[in-house]
Amino acid sequence: MNPSNILTVALVGLTLVACSNSEQETSTVQAQEVNAARPMPVRVLTLGAATMESMQGRYTGIIQASREVAVGVNVGGQIEQVLVQEGDLVEAGAPLMQLDKRRLLAGRNALLAQVQGAQARLDELIAGPRKETIAAARASISALEEELRLADLLLVRRRGLLESDSISREEVDVSHAQVLTLKARIQGAQAGLSELENGTRPETIAAQRASLAGLQASLDSNDIDLADTLVAAPFAGHIQRIMVHEGAVVPAGTGVLLLVETGALEAHFGLSQTDAATLNSNDFVVEVSGHPVAVLSKRLLPNLDPNQRTIPWILDLDTAGLKVALQPGQIATLRWSRPLGEAGWRVPLFALTEGVRGMWTGFVVVEKEGQTHVQPVDLEVLHTLPDAAVVRGALKAGDRLLIDGVDRVVGGQQVRIVTDKGDTTRG
Repeated sequence: MNPSNILTVALVGLTLVACSNSEQETSTVQAQEVNAARPMPVRVLTLGAATMESMQGRYTGIIQASREVAVGVNVGGQIEQVLVQEGDLVEAGAPLMQLDKRRLLAGRNALLAQVQGAQARLDELIAGPRKETIAAARASISALEEELRLADLLLVRRRGLLESDSISREEVDVSHAQVLTLKARIQGAQAGLSELENGTRPETIAAQRASLAGLQASLDSNDIDLADTLVAAPFAGHIQRIMVHEGAVVPAGTGVLLLVETGALEAHFGLSQTDAATLNSNDFVVEVSGHPVAVLSKRLLPNLDPNQRTIPWILDLDTAGLKVALQPGQIATLRWSRPLGEAGWRVPLFALTEGVRGMWTGFVVVEKEGQTHVQPVDLEVLHTLPDAAVVRGALKAGDRLLIDGVDRVVGGQQVRIVTDKGDTTRG
């Protein structure tokens, strides 16, 4: 391109930019003139002294029974009779189900016979041998001694006949063997008599006692099983669900019905980690269906709920004297409040706009050179409420805080204050 042409284009561009800037300046001046002529109408809140506000909150929980168990059977067997229905209110120890106990009764009779036999044997051992038995043993020894005397005489005679070769050596040997045999039998009988006269050995009595104790333990165990054939309520409550019916055969340990405790109820809440650290020692109110419920005790569990990421808080409720009946599954409301610890001002949420570095911005109306302007102030939010916030910052009593149109004003803009009745005031 020709250099002269390039210069021409540049000059034209400079002319256009100059015209554009001139138009913008003209527009700004006109806007300022309009703004000065027509200040923006706003509403303000005149601040009082900073006060110590309270932080308030609420949690929703659920009413649960303190105990809810599946009552089971301690012995296996066939369900003979179900003694309750679903929804029944039962007292502690009330019969719920009856199992068939015929086999246990038969086993008990057999064990009882064995116990009686073992007891009779123990009594016999303790009493020792009868006098008649000892007398018979002595008589037996006397008879053996008489036989021995005759055998000795026969042996002497046969030895004499052997010298005259009237009998054989074999007959003499037989007689000698008979004498030795009788002497051995007499020694054995005398030992038996001594044992009878000394009575039963302590070791024998101890062994019999142990045998009897084992049989008695088996009988006691059978009696416990017999008692367990009647399933009873471990505590007062109502029957939530019956799981088995007549004729069903169930093994030991099977749950047969669901029992929910009445009277002792708990309210379960899930607290945030921040509230859990402070709420356990602050004031709170528990309500169910709009009625306040007194709290007997409270328990903050140490473990974090992995699903809700909350800390379980359990409150034992005082149900005595309530005008409404509480039932497990009802919704409970926990309302609490605690002082913030710092003074501040409660302002509407729409009086704030987001600032920088985590701060918020508000606008106060000030008088400057005879005109009313808005001036931005940085505010820190101490606590938020459903429709307001508690803030602190460069505020003081008597400041007029802009409460509408904060997204349509800038610092230094001229405004006019509109009252609730539509009147305007100038600063």
